[in-house]
Amino acid sequence: MTGMAAQLHDGAVRTRRLVACSLLVFSARAAASIAVALPVEDLASRADAVVVGRIVAQEARWNDTHRRIFTRVSVAIDARWLWRPAAGPGDETIVVVRPGGERGGFGQEVFGEPTFTTGERAVLFLVRRGAIFRVVGMAQGVFHLDAGGRAVQDLSGLALVRSQAGTRIVGAHGAGGEPPLRLPDLERRVARGAAR
Repeated sequence: MTGMAAQLHDGAVRTRRLVACSLLVFSARAAASIAVALPVEDLASRADAVVVGRIVAQEARWNDTHRRIFTRVSVAIDARWLWRPAAGPGDETIVVVRPGGERGGFGQEVFGEPTFTTGERAVLFLVRRGAIFRVVGMAQGVFHLDAGGRAVQDLSGLALVRSQAGTRIVGAHGAGGEPPLRLPDLERRVARGAAR
């Protein structure tokens, strides 16, 4: 190659390498959803229901077009901290639907959506959609109860944005949520938010 052709070739190779490296960096960061940070009081003010319950069953299903998987989570209610008329009748077991799951050897994950373990206890902030419930604020709307009785958010795959002093990213992959809370403290904050 001549001098000019060699320089152009080297520049093109460097550009392709830079683009490839950029794709790797940005694809690693793409494993999170972005949501507005919602403190407990805001979650409660947006919810039709806030319940303490036990996850008794989970069943993943395809949607009608066989393109998306949703998981139906059956929750046995231990306590109702908030139950607005929009939540409907006060059944002992409710169904919460979350996007994602595994069905027939296929899996879909929606970053930032809550996941559950059958048998665990959790506090759920819910809105009613027809006969089922959805979680408010993605994974922010679920506080898993640990062995010590503390309520803990799992914000894996969720980057939170606060807008009080302008928009800024608070944390990615689980940072920026509520600290672990004792159950009575969480219940008091739910009551404050529900009164808004």
